[in-house]
Amino acid sequence: MFCCFKSTTAPAEPMAKEEAQVEAREAEEKEEAVGLKITFAEEQPFNLPREVELIFAMRPLGMTFDAILTFTGEAPVVIAEVAEGGHAAALGVKVGMVIKAIGADDVTSLPFRDCLAKLAKAAEALPTA
Repeated sequence: MFCCFKSTTAPAEPMAKEEAQVEAREAEEKEEAVGLKITFAEEQPFNLPREVELIFAMRPLGMTFDAILTFTGEAPVVIAEVAEGGHAAALGVKVGMVIKAIGADDVTSLPFRDCLAKLAKAAEALPTA
């Protein structure tokens, strides 16, 4: 013998639970991403650049900079040295990477000094290690 029973609330509960789990995961990711986001370009084999976004959570950043002058007058900021055991090294920054963005701002067309000033100002908000 079969009985027909229709419930409109049962399917909605698992969906609400899944949505709550997704929202909780997204909130955790946002909390983890607190800090200074810097986007780097890293040269790969065959000259194919790869973008890497890293979140710096403390100062000092642990890297020094240099400029490579181009024919267009732009001076991209290049990582010249990464301090051993420093924050940048722990995040995977490598010598030769180029800073493409600080936060959401593209800095590839900024003069070298302006880019460094923007980076210093953004880093001021970070706690000191």
